[in-house]
Amino acid sequence: MAFENPHSALCAALVELRNHPCSSTPSPPGVPKRASLTFVLRVQPNPAFLPAADAPAATSIEEFFELPWVQHGEPEVLFIKRAARPGDRWSAHVAFPGGRRDPEDAGDLEAALRETIEEVGLDVQRLGLPCGKLPDRVVRTSWGTVPLMVLCPFVYLLTSPDAPSMHLQPTEVASVHWVPLRLLFSPTFSTVERCDVSDRLATRFKGPVGTAVRHCLRLAVGFMEFSAIRLWPSKSIYSTFGKDYLVGAETGKWETPLLLWGLSLAVVQDFKEMLPQMGPALEMWNWPTFTAVDVRLVTALLTRGLRQRNVEAVKQGRIAMAMPLDIISDEAEVLEQTGAEEVENAEVEQSGSEEEEDAEVVEQTGSEEEENAEVMEEENAEVIEETGSEEEGSEGSEESGVMKVGQVGTDGNLSDTSELSDKTDTSTDSSRSAESAVEVQHDTMDESTVFVEGSQIPALVTDTVTIVDREPTPKQTRERIASVDVLLDGYYSRVNKAVYIALFGRFAVFSAIIGTAAYRYSKFRNFR
Repeated sequence: MAFENPHSALCAALVELRNHPCSSTPSPPGVPKRASLTFVLRVQPNPAFLPAADAPAATSIEEFFELPWVQHGEPEVLFIKRAARPGDRWSAHVAFPGGRRDPEDAGDLEAALRETIEEVGLDVQRLGLPCGKLPDRVVRTSWGTVPLMVLCPFVYLLTSPDAPSMHLQPTEVASVHWVPLRLLFSPTFSTVERCDVSDRLATRFKGPVGTAVRHCLRLAVGFMEFSAIRLWPSKSIYSTFGKDYLVGAETGKWETPLLLWGLSLAVVQDFKEMLPQMGPALEMWNWPTFTAVDVRLVTALLTRGLRQRNVEAVKQGRIAMAMPLDIISDEAEVLEQTGAEEVENAEVEQSGSEEEEDAEVVEQTGSEEEENAEVMEEENAEVIEETGSEEEGSEGSEESGVMKVGQVGTDGNLSDTSELSDKTDTSTDSSRSAESAVEVQHDTMDESTVFVEGSQIPALVTDTVTIVDREPTPKQTRERIASVDVLLDGYYSRVNKAVYIALFGRFAVFSAIIGTAAYRYSKFRNFR
C-alpha cells in the first residue's frame, strides 16, 4: 500500500498499533523487575498553516491527521538525556521518559504514566491520545545471558499544536529534546558509539588482578562499536539545576553530540519497522563489533551464519506481522465457505439419520401392535373363563373381545377407536423425537455441544462458524517481533568467544615469533 506522504503512513501505523497493541511479555522466572517508558509523538505546525486559536481538539487519531495544520506539519519524537550519576549503567544516555515499576503501580501503563510525570512533568494521558504499545523486550546483561528486567514501551500522540511545558527532575533528567521523525530514517545521521567493554570481559576477575586484566583487555581489543543515530533536535529544554548542566562548557566540549544507541535505539527500530514507506529501518543498523582489526575479522567469520539466519528470521517476522492486514479478509471468506459446507454436510447426515430413525420407529411400532394384540387376546380368554358361558358366552365374549380390542388404549384405559389411533400417532411422534434426541446426544456430544435450557436436545455449535461470527474487537493484541532482539539472538555469546579466540591467536603468533627469534639466535651463537 503506497502512501502519498509520511503523515498518512504515520496515521496508518498508529491506528494499527492502537487497534492491535502488542501483547504483554511475562517476567522471566526469578526476574520480578519491570520497567515502562513512554514514546511521545507530536506534530510541529508549519507557520504558514497555523490552526485557529478556538479550533477544537481532535478526539481520535484519524481525526487528528485530517487537520490541515497536521498534514503540513513536522512529526517529532520526544527524547531525554539522563543525568550523569555514578553507578548508573544508563548514566547520561539518550532515552525515553520512564522508569521502573513500583509495587504501588496497578500495571505497566500506570508505571509509564507516573514516571513521565515525575521525570519531565508531562501528563500524556491528559494531553494526548493513547496509541497502543510496542513489543516488550527482556533486557539482558553479561553478553545477553542474564535477564535483568522486562521493558514495556507505550506510545502516545499529543494533539496540541503548541509544545507542552515541561518541568525536568534535575536528579534524573539533564535535558529533553524534540527530534523530527524523518531524521531517524536519514542515513546522514547514522553513526556509531564507541564504548569500553573491558569491564564486561573481565567479570571473573576481582581486585588488583581484575584491574590489570581490564587494562590489558582495553589495550588488546580496543573499544566496542555500537550502531547509533545522531540526533538533531528542533527544540531542547535543559535543566539548569542539574550538576551536569555546564559540564560540556567547563571541559571545553561545546558541541557534545546526542547519540541514540543501545536499548533506546532498539525501541526506535521497532517503531520504524511499522513505517517502511518513510525509509529503511534495519538497513541503517550495524552489527556490534570491535575497533581492533583482528577481533573484528574473527567476529565477522564466527557470526556469519548466525547473522544470516537472524536476518531471515526478521524477514519472516515481517511477513507474519503483515499477514493480518492483507489476508484476514480472504481467510474469513474461506472460513465462511468452509463453515457453510460443513453445515450442509451436517444437514444431509442429519436427514439420513432421521430416515433411518423413522424406519426403526415404524418397525418398533409394528412390533408393539403385535404385542398389544397378544395381550388383548389373553385378557379376552380370561374374561370368557370368568363368565362361565360356553357357547353363548363365547359368542358374547367374542363380541366383547372385539369391543375391548377397539377400546383398550396404550395406557391401559378404555377409549374409542379414534382415540387409539390419535394416541398411537402421538406416541409414535414422541418416541421418534425422544429416540432422535438420544441419538443426537450420543453421536454429537463433544466440547462444542450446548444444551438448551428446558430441552433434552443439544444445540450444536460449530467452532468454524463461531470464529467467523466473532468480529475482532478494538485493542485486540497482536504478536510483533522486536527486530533488534531477534538479530542479536545468540550474537553476543559468539562475540565473547571471538574475543578470546583473537587473543589466543595473538598469543600464539607472539609465541611463534619469540620462539623463532630464540631459535635463530641460538643457532647463530652455535655457528660462531
